[in-house]
Amino acid sequence: MLDSYGGNIYTFGSYRLGVHGRGADIDTLCVVPNHIRRDPDFFGTLVDMLAKRPEVTQLTPVIEAFVPEIQMVFEGIHTDLAMAALNMSAIPATLDLSDNKLLRDLDPESIRSINGRRVTDRILTLVPDVKVFRLALYAIKLWAKRRGIYNNAMGFLGGVSWAMLVARVCQFYPKGCVATIVLKFMMVMSNWKWPTPVLLLNVETENFGSFTVWDPRFNPGDRRALMPIITPAFPSQNSTHNVSASTLKVMRNEFDRGCVIAMQIDEGKATWSDLFDKSDFFSRHRHFLQIDAISPTEDKFHKWIGLVEGRGMRYLVMGLERILGVEIACPWPKGYERDFPKLSAMAEKGTATAEVAEASQADIAELEKPEKEKYCNSYFIGIELDSTAKGPFDFYSVVHNVQERLAQQQGEDPDGKLEFTHVKRSNLPEWLFEMGESRPIKKPKRKVDQAERMKKKRKVAAANAGTIKPAENGAVSSGVVSDTPSIAADQPSSAAEGVAEAATAEGTDDVKGVAKGEDKRTEKQDELEGHEDEEPISPAGPPIQTTRKVEQEKNELTYKDSQIKLPQTTSVPKKSEIKLRLN
Repeated sequence: MLDSYGGNIYTFGSYRLGVHGRGADIDTLCVVPNHIRRDPDFFGTLVDMLAKRPEVTQLTPVIEAFVPEIQMVFEGIHTDLAMAALNMSAIPATLDLSDNKLLRDLDPESIRSINGRRVTDRILTLVPDVKVFRLALYAIKLWAKRRGIYNNAMGFLGGVSWAMLVARVCQFYPKGCVATIVLKFMMVMSNWKWPTPVLLLNVETENFGSFTVWDPRFNPGDRRALMPIITPAFPSQNSTHNVSASTLKVMRNEFDRGCVIAMQIDEGKATWSDLFDKSDFFSRHRHFLQIDAISPTEDKFHKWIGLVEGRGMRYLVMGLERILGVEIACPWPKGYERDFPKLSAMAEKGTATAEVAEASQADIAELEKPEKEKYCNSYFIGIELDSTAKGPFDFYSVVHNVQERLAQQQGEDPDGKLEFTHVKRSNLPEWLFEMGESRPIKKPKRKVDQAERMKKKRKVAAANAGTIKPAENGAVSSGVVSDTPSIAADQPSSAAEGVAEAATAEGTDDVKGVAKGEDKRTEKQDELEGHEDEEPISPAGPPIQTTRKVEQEKNELTYKDSQIKLPQTTSVPKKSEIKLRLN
């Protein structure tokens, strides 16, 4: 029966292009006849069969993805398997997928799946020199990964999009060697006028079927694309629909940096290693949102992080961008798998005792579970604020909206939960940095001389009481020493006399009355100078259901439904300080 119906497996993506590296996924396509259904055959029977195979691990069906697929590790190799059911009763072994007529009467999921192979094959036919193209693409992919801009799901570019950009540069310079293509790539992309689309050939049209082809003249969604890179196979589509305003800005900055270094390399003033330096993401941003994706079992963990990476991170970035004053919300495209961090994170912050004391019995039981029963991936979003922005910023609505949207997609039996934490640059965890990398440190406080501080305090006190007139020839005015400005004699007032007497009697103590509050403010501002890294960010949203006294004693905010726990700073904020509210 298998011989009569047939069925083929095709590779596509980086593996098909010949630019895959160690640890890379292999994208595969299963082409089957029309009597095979996606559900229950592909995501039901086939998944059950694969689960029984000892060489298959981390089996995860991703049904709701833009291209539905089965993710798994087959004999230690990460493999993504998509499916396309053609309108044929049998699949010949020598089937050529480049024929557009094969797409007739296919469902959208099958068209997107089969186009993965069709686009890859089409790219290889459109470049003037395949060998030069492959080597240049390998270099550009390495550069993009080192600079933190390689991940389609999180709003950057995926492998196929990078391949089309390199292929376009190869078309511009058909006789160029690998080094020329890499250098010209940086220059061309730095000067590209986005959203001008990147096209390897004119968009094809067919007179059969109701296919949606990329055309911004008629499709409003195509006009909203920020960085359109159009696939060369029919039906042509935009491959970068996940790119956001923040990720586009970050990529343009990287293109500009690459262009500068490329010109320096061409002039002999820089080396290739300068181009491939690792990104300074964790020292470039001042504020970070840490997202911990936690699951109780390994099977649920892989499903949960697939949903978080595929949709949750994109939801967060788009929500953060809508907040007035947020200039960039840039995700780091890599997740960090580690042990369940709740107790260790609280211990680092010195708040474990207070949190455990306030936790319910259920919370304590949860904390006492062995760490081996918990699985966690941590993600980071770097946040840059407008220079004129003034806090506080209410991020609660964004966090809560993401929680609800992901909960709706999980059903009654959730695979995991999310915990959000604001992290300052100087408080980033050690495990983010590789050996030899420098971790950002907190700037030291600027020491203010006590005599200078008291001199300023007396001046402020006198200014609030009346007109200031300098003392002459070291004379004492109203009992104040000569280095302190005195109240003018021609404007006597009881307030001035009271302030002068208080300054004389108390010496280095605070003056009383109206000036006291001003003195306190000035001293605090002096202490806060030089604290660029320590601008407090605090969560906002619904009022906390605790008394003011408890809030001050515990010095934390807790929103149990969203699993958010965030320490609140007690420093006196300046006008320019930023408060990020998560609950």
